[in-house]
Amino acid sequence: MTINWSPLYTLNFFLCLVIMILGILAFVIHKNKLALNIALAFALFSISHLMGLLGLGKSWESALLAIRTFAYLFVILALCTSTFNNNKRNNSEHR
Repeated sequence: MTINWSPLYTLNFFLCLVIMILGILAFVIHKNKLALNIALAFALFSISHLMGLLGLGKSWESALLAIRTFAYLFVILALCTSTFNNNKRNNSEHR
C-alpha cells in the first residue's frame, strides 16, 4: 500500500468530512432527513477519497465504483424526497 498524498484527494477528503459532519448535526438538531441522506452520501465519498489517499484506488476499483454509485444514489434520493415532499406540501396549501 502506497500513500498518495495528492492535494486533490486530500482537499476532497476533508471537504467531504466537513459536509458529512454538518449534515449529521443538521439531522440531530433539526431532524432533517435530507441532511442525513446528504451526510451519508458524503461519508461514502470521503471513504472513496481516503482509499485514493491510501493508494488503494487501482486495486479496489470495483469497490470504489460501488461506493461512489451508492453515494450518488443517496444524493438523488435526498433530492427526490425533498422535491416530492415539498410538492405535496405546496399542493395541500393551495387547496
